[in-house]
Amino acid sequence: MTDAGAVELIPGKGRAVVAIRAIQAGETVAIAPVVVIPAAERARVHATVLDDYLFAWAETSALALGWGGLFNHSYTPNLVYTRDFTAGNLVFTARRDIAEAEELTINYNGDADRRDPVWFEPR
Repeated sequence: MTDAGAVELIPGKGRAVVAIRAIQAGETVAIAPVVVIPAAERARVHATVLDDYLFAWAETSALALGWGGLFNHSYTPNLVYTRDFTAGNLVFTARRDIAEAEELTINYNGDADRRDPVWFEPR
């Protein structure tokens, strides 16, 4: 992780990662190691609260550690992420300049521009 954010409670949303300084477009904000869920165990994890924190990973899913599982969803996210399959990490990068105190968000659909419905009502 970098020195870019901190976890805070946002009324009506819960935990969120918020910028503690200005962040420049293209800057790496966080590198989150993942725990890859074997395909044979995916159904067991799907039946738990951890399912809400999984990312698509090759032919299965992965649980992001660190800030990776704490970025909230937005259809206009200020972060994008890439999967580094070799290192076993998700790399979160600023999509645009981000102001200090702004919430750091990703699009849970994977692609920052996708508008597919998610499994909850976004706030």
